[in-house]
Order: sequence, then C-alpha cells, then structure tokens
Amino acid sequence: MPEGLQRPDLFLVARILENLDRADGPARPTNLQLASAINYTQLERYLEFLSGRGLVQIQPAEDGSSRILITAKGREALTYLARAIRDTLREEFSRRV
Repeated sequence: MPEGLQRPDLFLVARILENLDRADGPARPTNLQLASAINYTQLERYLEFLSGRGLVQIQPAEDGSSRILITAKGREALTYLARAIRDTLREEFSRRV
C-alpha cells in the first residue's frame, strides 16, 4: 500500500468512486483527477489503493494510456459511503441546530 494511505480520506474515496460511477464509460486518469479536484500524485495513490481492493479496474487503452472503471464492488462501497456520509452529516447538523 502506498505510504500515506493507511488511513485514506473516505470523502475523497467517495468522490473518486462517484465520479467514476457518473462517467459515461471508462474514465481517463486526467479527467478523473480534474473531476475529483486532486493532484495527479494523489490520484495515482488512491487508484492503487482502490484497485488493490477491487473497487476500480485500471485497463490499458489503445493509445498507451489507461482507463479506469468502477467495479460492482466499487458501486456497493459508494452506496455504503454515501449513506454513511449523509447520515453522519445529518446527525452533525442536527446537533448544531
């Protein structure tokens, strides 16, 4: 596992998975990086982390670059994370009101 991702930012994990889920087919790394609002080094670390857990699949493209797809397991994780984030934020907001 890359250094620094022993405790990944779950909001960022959810954002990357959500961007992949919304993509119309396989995503180019640069497009995913821009959509996720992170630098390319961070994206590479997170993609290694996510692919190592079966949440995304990195495929070689004909032009020599790569394309990223969300897997079924990644969609399940996104659903779980989105629900947890929503519930946590709702609870946090309720405490402050």
